[in-house]
Amino acid sequence: MVWSESWIALLGVSLLLIAGWSWRGRSSASRWWIRIWQGDTMALGFAPGLGLVFLGLGVIALVPGDEAAETPAGMIASLVWLAGVVVFAVGSWGPRWWGPRWFRSMSARDRVAALRGPAGAVARAKTGHPNGSGGKDTKRRPGGSGD
Repeated sequence: MVWSESWIALLGVSLLLIAGWSWRGRSSASRWWIRIWQGDTMALGFAPGLGLVFLGLGVIALVPGDEAAETPAGMIASLVWLAGVVVFAVGSWGPRWWGPRWFRSMSARDRVAALRGPAGAVARAKTGHPNGSGGKDTKRRPGGSGD
């Protein structure tokens, strides 16, 4: 049945669209992933990698015949699947050079300061400073530790 195979490809396309929107980061809503713990791993590795894997598997499932992987469409889908595995691995590893330019330019302090919820509180507590800077503030705040 075509529908049962095509949902896998549609899921892959949906994940790729979400990943693309998140990488562009044009709005505060599209930068949702910098505010949650492990959000960078999810947006930079999980969503695009799994999207490519699902897209590749969905296309292979849609190609008719027993030897679908040997057709040109099947070979391209296999390469898309392999690219998804690589993106998933690299994004999960999280090297400094991976990700959109606006995210790479953020300092570690800014990344910690952007975290919300319990994970952000723990990260800021580890640095010993309320904004996650480790006490290396350049501005003096009234009533703060610098006074």
